[in-house]
Amino acid sequence: ERARYSGMPLHRWRHGRWRDLGIGASGSAWTVWDILPLEDGALLAGNGGVRRVHADGSEVDGFPALAQGWVDGLAIDGDGHWWALHGHGNPGLSVHVDGRWRTLSTRSGLLVDSWRALAFDADDRAWLLAADGRVAIYPRGELLARAPGQGPSGQVLLP
Repeated sequence: ERARYSGMPLHRWRHGRWRDLGIGASGSAWTVWDILPLEDGALLAGNGGVRRVHADGSEVDGFPALAQGWVDGLAIDGDGHWWALHGHGNPGLSVHVDGRWRTLSTRSGLLVDSWRALAFDADDRAWLLAADGRVAIYPRGELLARAPGQGPSGQVLLP
């Protein structure tokens, strides 16, 4: 018998029981590390990328793939940009701007490449909690300015 992936997939309570939404490649189980509600009632769910999920459990067609893989955390800033934190497997953090993901890492000036949490304060600063417990504070605009664009194949595009 073929081994089955035993993750922690996204579930929905429906008709008196929990049902696996089957989000991910070929409807396979997909471990979810973080979820974030959107104003339109959809969710962002993060793990091996980011998925946008409608309230009925269906994925949004054409949602841009995240060039960096693993996602440990998600955040939305005051302008509505989506942020994905890469804690392990891939370095840095990514921000969704102008229909594409842009990824930052230590190569673009971040303190570390492994992140666990992100919050934005009233002064438009990004507070990042690193996997090793350190905290980095950056002006959000500076992070956006440092983030190169990334196309669908992962090549670096100039902003």
